Parts: sequence; C-alpha cells; structure tokens
Amino acid sequence: MACLVAVCSMSGFGCTGGKTVQMGTVQGKVTLDGEPVTTGLIFFMGENIADTASAELQSDGTYSMRYGSGFRVPAADYRVCFGAANVNAPPPDPAALMETPEKYAAKAPPVPPKYLDAKTSGLIAAVNPGQNTLNFELKSK
Repeated sequence: MACLVAVCSMSGFGCTGGKTVQMGTVQGKVTLDGEPVTTGLIFFMGENIADTASAELQSDGTYSMRYGSGFRVPAADYRVCFGAANVNAPPPDPAALMETPEKYAAKAPPVPPKYLDAKTSGLIAAVNPGQNTLNFELKSK
C-alpha cells in the first residue's frame, strides 16, 4: 500500500477511494478590463461542493490554485466564480472584533456581480494533467 501511495504522489496522479485521478497544477492571472483584480478569491467549482478548488488573488492579479491541502487539482472542467477574502481574520479576542467590525469584514472582489456566481459567470476552467496556466480576462460590460 505504501508503494501505491508513493507512486501516485510521484507520478502526478491522485489516489482517491481506490481509483486513480490525474492531477494538474494551476496558476494564472485575473484582469478586469485589462487591469489586475487584486483582492478576493477565485473558485473552481466542480460537480460536487467537495470538488472545489480556490486561490487568493495577489496584488498583481495572479493566483496559484489550491485543492484540499495541496496545490494539485484533479483534471476536469470547472465552473469559475469569485468571492470575498478576508486576510484580516478575526482576532481571538471578541472585544476587538466588536470595537472595529469593519476591519474584519470580508469584502467582495471588485468585479461585476455576474462573476460572483458560478452559474452566471460564463467562465470555464479546463484543468489538464500537468502544469496549467489559466488567465481570466473579465469585462465590466
């Protein structure tokens, strides 16, 4: 069994429930009207909620997709949407949260509302085995 796990992890394949799943890494850049989208999260939504990968958008609009605890994503087609990120996680002290709740509020990324829902975004990500660079050029109109 240990050999099977080692082979799967070294070969770029994932092992789930006795079946082998091809995996890929995904990075890219998100722009809106040619300018980088610098805040928020990008989501790759699979058929099941458990098949969701996500990444935080960086200050230059780039991202590196995560799935589970790693950076490899099952090869498949995903619907794409964007959501809020809160890099200022609430403090352990509830009193601090009560004093300045706006500091800890998650804010939606600066994209048109249609991109916030995987059903309306119209964006598809085709993840193939191996390395993938998937850029998304969003339009405000």
